[in-house]
Amino acid sequence: MRGVPLQSLESLPIALIQARIAKGLTQKDLAQQLGVREQQVQQDEDNLYASANWRRLGQIAEVLGMRIEGRLEFTS
Repeated sequence: MRGVPLQSLESLPIALIQARIAKGLTQKDLAQQLGVREQQVQQDEDNLYASANWRRLGQIAEVLGMRIEGRLEFTS
């Protein structure tokens, strides 16, 4: 997988889950690389990372070899 388009910040959790799966990592693999319990990753993904802070999301993206780019646009 080369990249995942993000239409909004709300699509980031799905992109992280898709990236984990595309890389062939299990939730257990991701948990080990993050230094957390597998249950934490399960809960995070089940809740679409609703309780994760920006630092945690950045750590997950880094472990998955992702770089988040984008721009903010003003709407009327």
